[in-house]
Amino acid sequence: MLIHENTNLTLEECQVTEEVILEWDYSRDAIEYIHKRTGLNKGMILADINSGTGNLARHFMKLANTVYCIEPDREKRQEAAERFWKNKNFIEINGTANCTMIGRQSVDVITCGSGISDCEEHAAIREFRRILKDNGWLILIENKLLMDNLTKSDPYPPELMSFYYPHNIWERLEYPFRFFADRETLLGICPHASSQQNIEKLFAGRKEERIIGEGITILHIGQPGY
Repeated sequence: MLIHENTNLTLEECQVTEEVILEWDYSRDAIEYIHKRTGLNKGMILADINSGTGNLARHFMKLANTVYCIEPDREKRQEAAERFWKNKNFIEINGTANCTMIGRQSVDVITCGSGISDCEEHAAIREFRRILKDNGWLILIENKLLMDNLTKSDPYPPELMSFYYPHNIWERLEYPFRFFADRETLLGICPHASSQQNIEKLFAGRKEERIIGEGITILHIGQPGY
């Protein structure tokens, strides 16, 4: 596990922990750290930006008072609604990072998975400032195939993080894990062309329908104090 504040360490310089999971998902250690660091509890409100079908939001359903799932794609919202309709704290919103439809300074924790790459930074940061409480938390998290060249394609370069965390104080943590998945599942959850090329390489010449692969959860967490 690596923790630092606005430094430029390469993946090779990171001290990491490893865990094994049965499917492609965010590292359990990363999720537990979010719970612990933010003190997430029944008195808090969480907004998951570009929530998709709720793969990230589901990890917070049992702890938060309210979990807003903001997603512009109707089919993804419908799938999330079918998954979580029994959760009284789940609220589906047809919105974007630019317009969440949430009240001013009403959110304790903002989370955004790989969907942060779909955000227009200046518009998103204005909305984050509007909805996040003064002492609120911003969490940016993404899974990558470990075989991807992260030193060249890091989705969270320091200059971008300085934009989202204007006081230049945040934690970056990296959690390698092993997963068990089939080709179609991986292609569906890793949409970037470079990742899909690496997935095809993983399965090239193999007869197995499911394989054990290696991934890494990249987590940024801090209180931006907008």
